[in-house]
Amino acid sequence: MKILKFGGSSVADPERIRSVISIIKKESESAQVHVVVSAFQGVTDLLLNAAESAYRGDSEWNAHFAAIEQKHITAVRELIPVTQQSAVFTWLREQLNHLEDLLQGISLLRELSGRSKALTASFGERLSAYIIGRACSASGLPAGFTDTRGLIVTDSSYLNGRVIWAETSANLNAHFSGLKETQIITGFIARNVQGE
Repeated sequence: MKILKFGGSSVADPERIRSVISIIKKESESAQVHVVVSAFQGVTDLLLNAAESAYRGDSEWNAHFAAIEQKHITAVRELIPVTQQSAVFTWLREQLNHLEDLLQGISLLRELSGRSKALTASFGERLSAYIIGRACSASGLPAGFTDTRGLIVTDSSYLNGRVIWAETSANLNAHFSGLKETQIITGFIARNVQGE
């Protein structure tokens, strides 16, 4: 098995994502490949800025949210055929609704704990991995989406978690054992033993 990792600058825009998909396809010809991706370039900063703005009671968080929304809508429109976009947009809308609710909650409560900040930041990887996975499938490479929050377990230091290796290794082995299709995997995020 080969694991490829692409950071934010590699998935900055649809053109670069197409290049990433070409690399994945080429590597898949000779080995079982799984791919870890970061958030689209600039999205993590937008997410954290939105959270900070919401915490201050500044309505600027709405502009950050709109930029995040537009970046992902554009990616779907440019990477996925129109005939396959409906399901992707339904999923995307659901995730963006959760994000908007979270930011609204931060704004109303004027609370931004490490837990809230980590949850906000996690949306970047979740959105990019799902869209890239669907784009891979649309390009002819069967691919699935793996959210590492179901696999990687850490302690409860929300912004600097330490991996609990025994449980994480067991989860990873169980998940990837026998998987045939390429998995597009969220980087950067995990859960603690309480499932947070």
